[in-house]
Amino acid sequence: SRSPWRRVWEKNPDDGRYGVQCWTIGGTNTIGPWDVRVISTPKAGSAIAWGANEQGQVEYPSDVTNAIGIAAGQFHSVALREDGAVIQWGAYPTKSGFTAVGPAPQISKLVAITAGCEHNLGLRSDGTVVSWGLPTAPANAVPSGLTGVKAIAAGWFHNLALLKNGQVLAWGNPSDSQITNVPAGLGNASAISAQGLHSLVLRKDGTVAAWGLGTNGETKAPAGLSEVVAIAAGGQHNVGLKADATVVAWGCNNAGQTKVPQGLNNVMAIAAGWAHSVALKNDGTVVAWGNNSSGQTSVPAVALRLVQSKLVAAGGGHTVVGVFS
Repeated sequence: SRSPWRRVWEKNPDDGRYGVQCWTIGGTNTIGPWDVRVISTPKAGSAIAWGANEQGQVEYPSDVTNAIGIAAGQFHSVALREDGAVIQWGAYPTKSGFTAVGPAPQISKLVAITAGCEHNLGLRSDGTVVSWGLPTAPANAVPSGLTGVKAIAAGWFHNLALLKNGQVLAWGNPSDSQITNVPAGLGNASAISAQGLHSLVLRKDGTVAAWGLGTNGETKAPAGLSEVVAIAAGGQHNVGLKADATVVAWGCNNAGQTKVPQGLNNVMAIAAGWAHSVALKNDGTVVAWGNNSSGQTSVPAVALRLVQSKLVAAGGGHTVVGVFS
């Protein structure tokens, strides 16, 4: 009946998990129990997520507060709080199935995070990089002596670091050198992005360079592409944000991930998942397109009502948004 649900909400107005069972009028337990997650309106500084949830990657913990960064891996999600603490949820894939990401490591002075398939990277305020995740992950290691880093990006099995002098470094995935061999002439980079098996770089002049596995055109930027101010690498496609706040996309389009919605403008941030794309508009609303097999592009009503979104990330089949604090 409706009464128990109302009482649950009145007594427990915050997020939480509840056990639900059903009985007949004679008191027989017929179906259930179910484990139900109750999610209230997101609080300032928290996150909301939707899409694939087979490993709990959209079940964000209630202690996600004062978030200044979010990242989405293939089957997990990560948030960075203002106090430098890392919160993570979901799982890493293994040969025998999956393993939970577990408690986040106690790492201090982080200013940025990024998530891959089996690992995560964190950038410290002193320009050094830390990595954590599955110990056996090929990308879960940081080159010795790496310093002077101002930005980081993680692909599924490799990593990128943008140095303060504009140089780009790559490591991980030892089985495929074309992914970690940075092309010559990228000494004027201003931003980096990676996912799947390829990498993307934004030059200071607004042009884009890419390398890695390019079987679907993801490593070939459209002819004449310029005035780009932000980039996002997807599984086999890329998304670029232009100076006029419009969006361009290229690469694999088997699920419509590069078919930018007509009339999309006033965009301030972008993200790319394995086969979907996301745009965050200046008014805080979210637009998503591409593969929707798990609901990753079906922006929930609560997100559509929000006008305070400030961060956006896309994983293998899910989307994460940070709420303004």
